[in-house]
Amino acid sequence: MSAKRNWFIGCGVGCATVILVLVIGGAIIGNMFKDKFSGYEDVEDMQCQLTDRYGEVEDYCPPADGVITSDRINIFLAIQDSLSVPGAILAEQWQTLEDADSSDDKSFGDVVDLAKSAIGFAATIGDYMAARNSAQLSLDMSPGEYIYIYVITYKSWLNLESAGGLEEMDFESDVVHYSSVTSDDLILQLECQLGQLSESDLLYVELAKEIESMKKDSSHTPWQGGLPSEMLTVLEPYRYDLESSYKQ
Repeated sequence: MSAKRNWFIGCGVGCATVILVLVIGGAIIGNMFKDKFSGYEDVEDMQCQLTDRYGEVEDYCPPADGVITSDRINIFLAIQDSLSVPGAILAEQWQTLEDADSSDDKSFGDVVDLAKSAIGFAATIGDYMAARNSAQLSLDMSPGEYIYIYVITYKSWLNLESAGGLEEMDFESDVVHYSSVTSDDLILQLECQLGQLSESDLLYVELAKEIESMKKDSSHTPWQGGLPSEMLTVLEPYRYDLESSYKQ
């Protein structure tokens, strides 16, 4: 099995639920470990706070020029820094699961141990999401803006290979990245940006083409052929910090 997995998921909390159901296969064993998932109550509570404060992911409207200002980049970097420790723990646990599951000769005890590890892994996903939600609330960045910056910097600009699709969790030996955005969410964000522009603007024409490409191909990321110069000017001084934040 590969040392890296991409799981396409529609809901962050649902991700752990799927893992739990697939591995345990029953509520009895799940009840034995339900205390491990108490953190999910905090995740749901903070997610409700984020939604009440900012709306849904698709409700974020980028500025007309699409520029991510320095203060917002710094906040994004601070959120990423807060995720470095839980992300490393999550990645390490995933590697342990892969190593354990790679054996074709498993005893009943091995299967039980694997199930326990999977339960702990699912619980750690909750810890990761709780850290992310807490940072977004305390630093005042909506999930929609976080996703916009994540895609524009890591994928559109830096073209980091392991950034994967728009809706997935990536596990490697020392890094985890998670974003729960669909291409439809991002299209709605960019259409809001487009609505702030005049049809005579060059950016309007270029952005409209990007949106159309995304509608035709859900794997297409905006500006993958190159960011507009105004956006690049602000981002360039942060290249090293952004690359480093991704590798944490």
